[in-house]
Amino acid sequence: MLSFFPSSFKLERALLLGRMGENEKAVGILLKDLGSMELALEYCDLKFDKIGEEREGGWSDDEGETEGETEGETECETEGEGGAKNKHEYEHEHEYEYECPYLPLIKVALEKNNGNPREAISIMRARMHRIDKAAALNLLPPHSTKLSLVGTSFLVPALVKEESKRRQLLVRANLLRGKYVETKERLEQGELDSLRNIENVARSHLPHLGHRTRSSAPFVLETVSNLNFPLLLISKHLFQRFIVLEAKVQFEFAKGPEPLEDVEFVVSDSSREDVLSYDQSVKIKVLRRGQATSAWCVVGKRNVNVNEDILLSCEMRYVFKGDRFVEGMEDLLVKPYEINF
Repeated sequence: MLSFFPSSFKLERALLLGRMGENEKAVGILLKDLGSMELALEYCDLKFDKIGEEREGGWSDDEGETEGETEGETECETEGEGGAKNKHEYEHEHEYEYECPYLPLIKVALEKNNGNPREAISIMRARMHRIDKAAALNLLPPHSTKLSLVGTSFLVPALVKEESKRRQLLVRANLLRGKYVETKERLEQGELDSLRNIENVARSHLPHLGHRTRSSAPFVLETVSNLNFPLLLISKHLFQRFIVLEAKVQFEFAKGPEPLEDVEFVVSDSSREDVLSYDQSVKIKVLRRGQATSAWCVVGKRNVNVNEDILLSCEMRYVFKGDRFVEGMEDLLVKPYEINF
């Protein structure tokens, strides 16, 4: 097909060679025959952008960064026996398709100047954030390439720019980390707020409770061990088939950033299991120092009339610094009128 073009149609021949994959011959015409470094670089830029599109995301030399490294662009799918393949596996299998498009231009520049690396190094510097630096350096002839020339013209500017990029990425990472921590704290606070009243808890965690008949005034329940929670403020919320115990918890017995985790108030035993028995608990996932909210315990009631007080053995359970703690509470008294329907 090239024979159909007159020899004077050099640009057209170069473009056709490029379409045929003969990149070195194409840039050879642009740089040596037409003597245009601008056209040769423009040709390589177009090739670079095309490769970027094929790799699902595109590349940009804005600040030397590449696009296509976001979360949604980490994989590419290929059809065939292997099904969906990891992007890096796909690129490794098709590595020949993604040769750095500036390397043929560097080869032609060295050939044009009989091995003098100055023009090749100028190309490397002009596209230092797009070029494959290691591959480009390997093309330079060692006998005629002075380290000072490569260092001042290419390596030092490239390293400075890479360090600048690294710092920018570090700043971005810190900003994202700050946003993550802020969002996490808001979610934790929202969770604590949702545990502060029976209406929210019944709606979001215990929808099976039914209608609440009444609630008791708060009263103090002391711990037997007197370890970290010397006393708790307890409220009883009475439902037709359940008694919900609310234990107000405030974390203030330790210093440092470590939170309490998996804080729950449970009924471990009942003096009348046939009447009142433990059903479930709503635990506090994370409680940090100075914060306060409520842990909840549901006790099931059976349809039995009783004339005696019932004692419930209660415990506070939580994890602190990786260790699990269980604090026994004094028995909680339930009156017959709180049980009988």
